Amino acid sequence: MYKTLISYVNYWANSRESSIALIDSSRSISYGELKLELIDIQKFLQSKGLKKGDTVAISGEKCINLVVIYLSSLGLGLNVVPVPFDKSFIKKTDQIIRFTDANYIINVYNDKFLITILDDSESKFEYKTSISRIKEITNSLPIDIDDYNYFNLTSGTTGEVKATKTCNYQIIYNATQLNIRFPLMEEDCYCCLFASDMHPHELFVRPLIAGAKSLLLTTKDLRNFKKQISKNNVTQILATPNAINSLLQLCDNPDDWENVKFVLTGGENVHINLRKKFFELTNKKLTVAWGSTETNGIVITLPEAYALNNMNTLGTPLPGYSVKVDPETNELLIKGASCMRGYWRDNGPSPLTNDRYFKTNDMASIDENGIIHHQGRLNSVIKASGRKISLFHLEDIIKQELSIKDCSLVYREETSILYTFVILPQGENNTNTKINNLLYETISPIGFRVITLEDFPRLSNGKINKRELMESVLK
Repeated sequence: MYKTLISYVNYWANSRESSIALIDSSRSISYGELKLELIDIQKFLQSKGLKKGDTVAISGEKCINLVVIYLSSLGLGLNVVPVPFDKSFIKKTDQIIRFTDANYIINVYNDKFLITILDDSESKFEYKTSISRIKEITNSLPIDIDDYNYFNLTSGTTGEVKATKTCNYQIIYNATQLNIRFPLMEEDCYCCLFASDMHPHELFVRPLIAGAKSLLLTTKDLRNFKKQISKNNVTQILATPNAINSLLQLCDNPDDWENVKFVLTGGENVHINLRKKFFELTNKKLTVAWGSTETNGIVITLPEAYALNNMNTLGTPLPGYSVKVDPETNELLIKGASCMRGYWRDNGPSPLTNDRYFKTNDMASIDENGIIHHQGRLNSVIKASGRKISLFHLEDIIKQELSIKDCSLVYREETSILYTFVILPQGENNTNTKINNLLYETISPIGFRVITLEDFPRLSNGKINKRELMESVLK
């Protein structure tokens, strides 16, 4: 196992120079070409004064240039910060830039990128790929500095920015363990449908270390998803449950999914209704995956035998990770080489135990077969009117028994009211009454209010924005 991402680029460029590394909607490049583009961009960045220790915020659509910028910047020892490409998240971008003290912002497009210096001058520099210029590069290697210089950002369900600083090896270690459980071969094509600022290493690291291909699709490209997975022979997909739902509207025939070996999904609760729907339409089973920013990727996956199990089962840890449950709080604890050392600029209680296990804030149990079962978030248990209620389990009951599209619960202590936000299926007129009856029977005497929405506000990572839901209640 190499310790840096650029070491893998060099290895594949030397051993399989013409093999395709990256594909987007407009072009594809080989590992040999990727190596040369890294060298060219690093020279450009250095010529504009960027140096080790500078902090660059990177914003861009999913394309080859985005991956090249990340690899080039990490190799130069720049501190790399992902920020949203969607302009509707401008407030979040400003918050991240202030939080990380970014010196530059790089806006990445299909055919170019634009560097802006974040000072009073706001000077801008533009780079465009030149094939003729790149072809002139000979006998050179990309600069390859390894440091804790990748900001892996988390905002949970509240939107509050927190970050860990990660090195190449932690990301590589996690990807390697995933590739052991879900093998990626040189002929495979991998496609991650996360937003470009949502753990962007997930877009390319797994295929990079395996010498496979990575397909990069924008939101607009998804309209042709059926054509893309067939044309590029996509064999593995990683997507949020929300994205999986959208894909099933585009590809609802088993033939569309014929070449796909694994579809991993996580980032939020993957309800049994979605797992069953996916199996009915594709004849394939979703692989539920659990991970977090703090673990730098997926660390627990659901065995295929449990894919259609009605229980809230997480599964088993990847090779190289150990898990246990705190006997007093039932909190799930996990340890492995990819797990963080602590939050950046955080003076709060340590997120690690004395023996260096990460405290996940998830409650769990482990059965006699070593299977981990989820019991909700520690902060999802409320105490009201003399009762203890798990909002996680209550959401699950509402979804399952009433077959609604989605549900999110927010409890406000000041009023002792449980606000139940739901999205109803079309044509369901009596569901509100059923929800009221179910809640009355389940949580009485706790007060509640049912609010019907057409859709939930979401963070850029696809999770429901519970803070915005609460703010809508206060209004």
